[in-house]
Amino acid sequence: MKITYLILVFIITLTATSQAKDIETLSTKCDENDFQACVELGSIYMKGDMAKKDPKKAIGLFDKACNGGDMIGCRDLAFFEKDPKKAYNIYLKACDKNEVGSCYEIARRYYYGGDMVDQDYEKSLYFYQKACTSGMDLGCRSFANLHTKVCASNPKAYCSKYK
Repeated sequence: MKITYLILVFIITLTATSQAKDIETLSTKCDENDFQACVELGSIYMKGDMAKKDPKKAIGLFDKACNGGDMIGCRDLAFFEKDPKKAYNIYLKACDKNEVGSCYEIARRYYYGGDMVDQDYEKSLYFYQKACTSGMDLGCRSFANLHTKVCASNPKAYCSKYK
């Protein structure tokens, strides 16, 4: 019983030490402008699974990554941005650089409409198609489903433009 307990304590201590070193390594890399490390570190702070949850710190790290040219950092920053217009512009920046998740998110927002953008199926088709051509299967399926829906309702407006 004592041996099992000691082994368990050892494993927990080893894991905690390893996680602390991982966070320290990512922090150093981020400080050295490794923007992918900033995104990874931001995700850790946002989730709170390897470090204390700190959304403000996470958003700062996503912002640093985005400003440094990491488009996944932009996507993550946009997701947590409270101002819908700012979020849209950040998603658009990332989509323009072929970050497919951002293209898909813009398409989805146009499909449903809301605070960020008004509903617009044509723009939704455009961004779903962009996500699809960039390799996102879900973008392709969403494009096909929406294309079928809008072609049935207005063939002249959509069917010839998007195939």
